[in-house]
Amino acid sequence: MYSETVDKIAILAGKKMHFFKQQGPVFFVYSVLAGIYIGLGVIILLVANAFIPASLSPAGKFLGAAAFAAALSLVVMAGAELFTGNNLIISLGALRKKISWKEAAAFWLINWLGNFLGSLLIAQLYAASGLNAEPIATAIQKTAEAKAALAFGPLFFRAVLCNLLVCLAVWCAQKMSSESGKLIMIFWCIFVFVAAGFEHSIANMTFFSLGLIEQAVTPEIALQQVLIATLGNFCGAFFLLSLPYSLEKSQAPENAA
Repeated sequence: MYSETVDKIAILAGKKMHFFKQQGPVFFVYSVLAGIYIGLGVIILLVANAFIPASLSPAGKFLGAAAFAAALSLVVMAGAELFTGNNLIISLGALRKKISWKEAAAFWLINWLGNFLGSLLIAQLYAASGLNAEPIATAIQKTAEAKAALAFGPLFFRAVLCNLLVCLAVWCAQKMSSESGKLIMIFWCIFVFVAAGFEHSIANMTFFSLGLIEQAVTPEIALQQVLIATLGNFCGAFFLLSLPYSLEKSQAPENAA
């Protein structure tokens, strides 16, 4: 029923891996761009939280969730390499034997590092702009402190649920033939994960980078929480989407590129 989409994504994984091997520095730049795009979503989310009055805080949460959907829309439509979405694509490629797991691990590592650098860059650029003044500074501090205080279990499982939705957006974008259809599905999947309060490792890189600038968290705690979220994000993509969908027998010819 769904093997055609799985095969399509597996072939895409092979193409991404070929590009990674042939043009590694360019791939890293595209990974940096993805970190920047997600960081822009984080900033607009913080702005929404900062300027919506406390009495209307639920409205601020939903407004921020709607605005953050622009981040993944940029990644998919403009073109960039996001670690969390690539958890689905590359793992399906490995499960369909288009690439090896060793290749997948190298791909994800460089992808993650590029996203991390992009997150650091957008945080520094935003701070240099002077726009991280009050009331946004307080919103940054409160958000970073709240994320730093999360215990392993809640953080891990929120990250699992987060990347289920992020990768559903990627999955649906592969199934959709129209650009408008892709944008609609991206919007709803991302809206749900942000409004529900799930944890996205790459978004948290920007949250914590801004928090470090405001001296709201320590580097050690920030890195620890990002790594836990990364693990949860991967498990959400692999165990809840890639593995179940790969169970259906492939319909693609053995020599499909």
